[in-house]
This record gives sequence, C-alpha cells and structure tokens, in this order.
Amino acid sequence: MDSTSGEVQSLIDSIAIQAGQEKLRQVAQQNLEAVRNAGAGCNTGYNPGVDAGNNAGVNAGGSAEVNAGGNIPHDRELISDIWMHSMSPARNAGVTPAQLHLDITRQCPIDDNAFQAEITLLYDSSVNIHGGEIPGGPLWFSLGENPRSKVRACARNDKLWTVSAGPSGAFGAFLASGASIMSGASSASSTSSAGHVTYPGKDIEYIRKTLLHLFNPEIRQSSSRVIILGPNWNRDPWSEVDEVDKPDKWNRPILLVIPEQIEGGKAGISAFLGVWLVKHVQKRRNIVRFLLLAPDAQGLYTDRELLHSARCSFLCCREGWGTDATYRALHQDFDRPLRQTLSQRFNRFAILQKWNFQSPQNCTFDIEKISHQRQETPGRVDISASMEIPGRVEATILSNLFDRAEFNAYVLQRAKDSDFVGSLMDDLMEPPPPTAGNAIPFLGETKTYELILEIASQGDIVLNIDGAWIGRRAEDISDDGALHYIKHKAFRSGQEMRRIQLGLPGALGGGTITAPPGTSGSSATAAGGHPSGTAAGGYSPVSPLPGNGLGPQPYPPQGAPTAGGIVNDGSGSQGGSTTIVTPAWTPASPIQAGSGTSSVPGSIPGSVPSSGSGSGAGAGTGTGTGSASVPGAGEGTGTGATIEIIAQTRRADEPSSGINLSGCFEKWGVPSSQAIDSAKIEFSGLTAQQIKQILQRIPSAFKAIIEITYKKEGE
Repeated sequence: MDSTSGEVQSLIDSIAIQAGQEKLRQVAQQNLEAVRNAGAGCNTGYNPGVDAGNNAGVNAGGSAEVNAGGNIPHDRELISDIWMHSMSPARNAGVTPAQLHLDITRQCPIDDNAFQAEITLLYDSSVNIHGGEIPGGPLWFSLGENPRSKVRACARNDKLWTVSAGPSGAFGAFLASGASIMSGASSASSTSSAGHVTYPGKDIEYIRKTLLHLFNPEIRQSSSRVIILGPNWNRDPWSEVDEVDKPDKWNRPILLVIPEQIEGGKAGISAFLGVWLVKHVQKRRNIVRFLLLAPDAQGLYTDRELLHSARCSFLCCREGWGTDATYRALHQDFDRPLRQTLSQRFNRFAILQKWNFQSPQNCTFDIEKISHQRQETPGRVDISASMEIPGRVEATILSNLFDRAEFNAYVLQRAKDSDFVGSLMDDLMEPPPPTAGNAIPFLGETKTYELILEIASQGDIVLNIDGAWIGRRAEDISDDGALHYIKHKAFRSGQEMRRIQLGLPGALGGGTITAPPGTSGSSATAAGGHPSGTAAGGYSPVSPLPGNGLGPQPYPPQGAPTAGGIVNDGSGSQGGSTTIVTPAWTPASPIQAGSGTSSVPGSIPGSVPSSGSGSGAGAGTGTGTGSASVPGAGEGTGTGATIEIIAQTRRADEPSSGINLSGCFEKWGVPSSQAIDSAKIEFSGLTAQQIKQILQRIPSAFKAIIEITYKKEGE
C-alpha cells in the first residue's frame, strides 16, 4: 500500500470499477499516517530506505519517538489488507476480522486477544474505516468519513488535548490535507469545522462539568454545595474553581470531590485531610465533607479510558462538533457510558471528627460508606442514583454521626446564656479545640434550626421572636402539636432566623422584660465590719444566697412587712448604724443560727445569725451578742453568727425593647443562674388592654403585684 515501486499499487488501482476507488490508496496512506501520529501505530513494518519518500512527513513530524512503543504492531499490514479488499464490488467490499487475522499471520501465530485489541484500536484511530458497528462484520475503506471513528481518532490523539497544545495539531493538519481527496460538500464542511482545532484541557473540564451535573442537577436543590476540585487540588485548589465556590463564600455544607486516591487507610486519610484543611481553608472548616473515590478506582484525571470517553462525549456536544447533526446524533452513545462510569467512582466520604490546629496530622476524620447505594443494571445508566449522592451523604451524617443528645445539651447551654441563633450557627461552622471534644456536624442552617424548634417543642427552651417569647404552651398535649404551633409562629430563615434569641422556659412571656431599676446598689455593715443583730421578734429580711436551692418562695404571711428596705438606727456594743437594702419579705425557713421571740403582729419566728453584743428596738427578747434595730415596738436581743449581706440594684438608662433589655444582664455581669430578689418592670403610655395582654403571657406559677398610675377624665 505504501511501497514506492508503484507496480502493485497501479495494478490494483486499475481494477477499480466504481468512481473514487482509485483514490482509496491515498486514503489508506493518510489513515496509516494518522494512526502513527496519534501514537497508536508502529514503524517496525516499513523499510526506512525504501519507503522514505512516502513516510518522510511522519518522520519529520517526530512520530518515530511516539511510534516506537506502538500498540498496533501490524498497522501497515492491516491497513494494506483492508485497502485491497475495499476494491471489490460494493456488496463484496471489505474483509472480516477473522480473515484479517489469517492474512497477517506468518511464521508465528498471533494471540487472539492481542489481535482483537489491535483491530479495535485501529478502527478507533482511522477515520475512513467503516463497518465496525457490527461485531465480526467486514471492514472497508471509503472516501467518506466514519463519524464515529473520526470522533474516537481525535480523542485518541493526546497532542490535541494537552494544555500546551497550539491552535492546530497534527490531526487537524491531516484532516485538512484529506479534504482535497474527499468528495462531497458535507465532508469538506465537517473537516473545516472540526479540523484546525485543538482542545487543551477540555477533557478534564468536561469531566468536572459532567460530574457536577450528576451530583447537582438543575431539577433538584441539594442541601449541600458540590465542588469538583481540579488537577491542582492539592497545591492550589481555589485557582480552578468559580468565585462563588471559594471558601469565603461558603454558607452551607460543602461537598468537596477529591479527584485522586489518598493512600494510607483511615489514618492516612485523616492526617492528609487535616493538613489540607489547615493549609487551604481558613474558616468554616466544620462544614466541609470530602467525597472520596472507591478504594479500587483510578484517579479522574489519570484514567486514560475515562479521558477518552470524556473526549468523545465532548466532541459530540454543542461545544465541540455538536453543531453538525451527524455528530450530535452520536452524543448519547458516548455520553451514556461516561456518566455510568463516573456514577460508580465514589462510594464513601470523610467528615471531621476531632480537630487539632496545632498538629493537623493528628486530626481525626470519620470515613463512612454512602448508605443505600443502588445496584447498577449492566448496560443501563441509573442517573438518579448519582443525583442522590449528596443527599445520601447528609442522610448518613444525620443517622450515623450526629449525636442528638450532645446537640441538645449544646443548645440548652446557649439558651442559658440567652444567645442568638446566628451566633450558635457561626460557632457550629467552626470545629472546637481538641480539649472541647468532638465536633458536632453542621447540618446547614435550615436543618439545624428545625432541630432547635424540636427542642423548643419539648419544652426545654423558648424563642424570642420580635420581642415575643414562643415556646410550648400548657394546652399542648403532645410534642407534635407543640412543634406545629411553634413552627407556625417561629419559623424564619436568613437574617430573620439569625436574630432570634434563645432562652429557658422561665422567660416565656417576658418579651417586654426591663432591667431592675437603679444603676447602683448600697450595702451596709456596722462598725467593725459586721452588720447589726436581729430584727424585732426574730423576723429577718435577708435576701436568699445565690444557689441556695430554695426555688420559688411563697409570699409573706399576713401582717409581715411589705416595704422594701430596712433602716436600722440602734447601736450595739460595736457601735455604728446600718442601712440594709433587702426584699420586702424573707424566704421561708432561712438558715437559723440563733433564736428569739417577737411580738410583731403576725409574728414570724426566726433570727438573723450575728456576732457581737448589744440591744435594739423591737418587741422580741433574747440573749447573745450583736445588736440591730428595726422600726417596731419594744426592745430585744438576739444571738447567732453574722453574715455579710450586699444587695445591689441595677437600672437601665433608658426605655428599650425587650431583647435589648434582656441583654442588660450580660452587660451588668449578672449570670443566668443568679437568683434575683426582686425585679420591677416599668411601662408608660400603654393602654389597660395592652397591660392585660402582657400579664396573660406570664406563667401561672409566678406571682406578682401590680401597681398602676393613671388619670381619670375630669380630674
């Protein structure tokens, strides 16, 4: 076929009985050159001295180095045999693979499998060989191009796809030179559109686009954002992604697709990903999930078969040659196996369990298989299975890794601190330090807030929505009923959700809470550093100590003092006078360290622990040391050990909303566990109906006294 003598070729050309058959030898020579330029052929079959003229272009193009290790050692013989049989009449044209196998076999037999690999590669690399669609059917050359073979041949030529490829390549030059021998306007047109073009990096780009469409189709909204990392994922990952996919734009769970294998088992993966997170992600590290290749899968960008499949699919899409209906019709034939292969590549993921910024190689990750993965039917692509992978990842995290009890305790602690939902979300996005335990997986703002609403429906917390506390009501007989009510009243999203304040059930109905009046408190001690002795009749207006465990106390009995504050003007053995600001009544059964009697109407037995000696005005009598005076009738003495009582009063500077006023406690340094002796909430300019609405929100377990000031008409 490529001999320079021309005798045999001329004889065969002379027997051409159909128009164009005399040009088939030139077509065959062009196909042999294309096979060798693509790196699939082998030069061992031709004589450099005899055939230098016809193959000079091949050698000058540098194919000798490429072809030295070719995969089609009998390329010359096979193409020559196909050319000869192509000269037969139309119905008899061509040669079967079995006949080809026999024709090229000489002294040594050729292995059946090796020959099948040769003939398949030859067919894929030659654009003018027809007939390969039917297994075992005849193969022949034709002036017209075989679109399927042309696509495969272009995909096989790595020179057209490297990032350094120029505006035209060897294959494009071949197509251009072949245009002169092709008959028909359509062939010349397709050569013009598909010829002088290279596709640097388009194969990898197409794999990423296809994978992204599989995991995140337009018809379904995923709870996580899928990001397909590029070839430089380990050195400079964010230079190859869109601006919206960079870490500073993340606001929901991120599923990062790792395109290569990470060796070393769970320990190796944990150490590698820990270092990678520290190096490439500066914040919101707890929202990342890593989608990993199956243990036996090749890397996305190093698997030659996958790259070839992606190239074929790309060439038949509209971005490639798909504007031509001939190639567009082939797109599904190439795209379907590509998607099937990609959908089976990933079956596990990694999520951060324990963080260690100082020693990232010591970080721990949970490695989980993606649950409920469907079995693929051979020869059939289950697109829905791939679409469900991001959802399966989140479902597996929620069912296998998310500890509801740990999350509930975390939310309760934030509610004790009267924290806001936005602050809670921000903290969950960051992993805790090693000493704080394992990271709580971040499920996304919407799912996390739904879980917070479930906690509220159980009566453990309440939510402040625009100044009104929403929680479980007394009439809610089930958690489901309470959840339905709370969702109706409290479900928010975006910034509205982030502004919601958490609180404990005791805050229910306190949407208009104001801070206690006054900006400073007063304390009193007698000379010598101790307060004076007991009050009249042993009644002791002493505020309960923080954390005394007494809980809600009953109101004072009839006849007990009701005015807040006690003024003592008596003097004792240690001298001095005392002013003690205390509540208007004493909690039941305070701790007693002494005894005494009282003649105050409706007397309350008891005494104030004190030390020292003296006497005070009152009606009680007793013995001991220490003294105090309380307005009353009579005189008396008491005994006991003295404790120092410091009562403080705080008052907001100006009227404000309930949420802002509740923040005064943090401003004043009053912890949520601090027992409050008394609180006054002041309103002005409200109607009686508005006051009633506020009172109706106060739980029935709490008792209060109301005092109003108003002017009647005509007064």
